[in-house]
Parts: sequence; structure tokens; C-alpha cells
Amino acid sequence: MRRGLAIGAAAAALAVGGGAAIAAGAGGPPGGGDDRRADLARELAERLDGDATAAEIERALADIESDRRAEMEASLARALSAELDGVTVEEARAALAAARQAAQQAWRQGERPGRDVVVSTLAERLGVSAEEVRDALRAAHGAHRGDGRMGRGGHPRGGPPPFGPGGGMP
Repeated sequence: MRRGLAIGAAAAALAVGGGAAIAAGAGGPPGGGDDRRADLARELAERLDGDATAAEIERALADIESDRRAEMEASLARALSAELDGVTVEEARAALAAARQAAQQAWRQGERPGRDVVVSTLAERLGVSAEEVRDALRAAHGAHRGDGRMGRGGHPRGGPPPFGPGGGMP
């Protein structure tokens, strides 16, 4: 029962705004993401009177973050494929993975990746213009806003940005 409560508390922390701090460990700004996730996990473990360890909570938070990122990227890949003629879902997924890696590499080098990094990587990988990518992302973003699944900033409700904190959709 308490273990279920621990997972619920972790999910609530994500929904209340812990998502950005937790997501930071997945390629976010240098110096802080993994520490923030560990700190949150320790605090949740303490509040649950030791029923779940900090390590268990940290693994649960990482799993939730990973699942949400995968769900968001799959949805975005489907939307890009629908918007860009001749682009398959698999090609869009591969391009999104490359864009995420490019953004994460920029973070690791101490830079804050702009939208242009994502757009240019997607355009290059998909063989379309940057303007076509921007238009497709805008259309995909607009479609998601109407289905109730996306929160402020185009992120899944309570979930992390797709390409690091503040990355949002271009």
C-alpha cells in the first residue's frame, strides 16, 4: 500500500511542477538534473517514513520520465509523418531522436540549444526544408492543444520538455 503511495507521490510531484527538475537529468542543463532527481527522491522517501527507498523512488521517477518522453516523441513522430509528405513514422522517430541527441550534446557543451538546433536537425534528417518542419511542428502542436493531452508550453501534462528544459516544440 505504501509503495503505491510512493509512486503516486512521485507522479504528483511531476504533475505539480517537478517535471522540469526531474527531466533535467535526461540531457538538461549542466550540473543539476541528476542531483535534483536524487534530492526529490530522498525527500519523498523521508516523507513516506522509509516505506520506499530513495533509490526505488528515483527509479520510478526515471521510468515515468522515460515513458512520458517516449509517448510524446511517438505522438510527435506520427504528427510529423502526417504533415510531411513522404515521411514515415519511423523516419520521423529517428529524426526526433537525432534532434534530441543534438540538443543534449549542446547542453553537455554548456550551451542552451535553441529551436534552430531541433528544426535544422529534423530538416536535414527528413530531407525537407526548415520552413516545412516549422509548419509541421506548428500543425502538430495545434492538433495536440485540442485533445487535452498537452499542458502549457506544448509538453505532456506534468511531463518534461522533449529536448531538455525549456526546449518545447519549435
